[in-house]
Amino acid sequence: TATQSGLYWVTVSVNNCVDSDSITVSVNPYPIVDLGPDQKFCDGATVLLDAFCPGCSYLWSNNSTQASININQEGPYSVTVSNKGCATFDSIYLDQVPLPNVNLGADTTICKGESFKLDAFQFGASYLWQDHSKQSFITVKDIGLYRVEITVDGCTNSDEMLVTNSDKCECPL
Repeated sequence: TATQSGLYWVTVSVNNCVDSDSITVSVNPYPIVDLGPDQKFCDGATVLLDAFCPGCSYLWSNNSTQASININQEGPYSVTVSNKGCATFDSIYLDQVPLPNVNLGADTTICKGESFKLDAFQFGASYLWQDHSKQSFITVKDIGLYRVEITVDGCTNSDEMLVTNSDKCECPL
């Protein structure tokens, strides 16, 4: 049994008859493929699965024959990588995480001296407002564009509200 590349030969002798033969054996190593551990990705994003190895051929579970594929749907994915008759298999599960739901409401108006609170609270979230505040809420006292980015489980979503002057304010004399 040949387990290493090299020249193998044999000489056979039977009743004063001698004959020999040789063969060169090339042992091809199995291709290395590692898609990594199962992973999560955010809704709307894609994950690049790459199984490249020089001179290899590929067959993915979605029937692609490319070295890499872009995935935008959750589920199990696998690839068989072949090189000179030797094949290796690997698989991965991709779990799609929904984006945080954020809704500051419709654009609105405000009268001078009035204020209201915009609250974007979600359990386990982090926040970043347009003024770099990191609280779950902000108090609106002036006109302008108010924007918040919310991150939950590594996924970020945002919303904004435009606050303008109201034309229905009572003007004291």
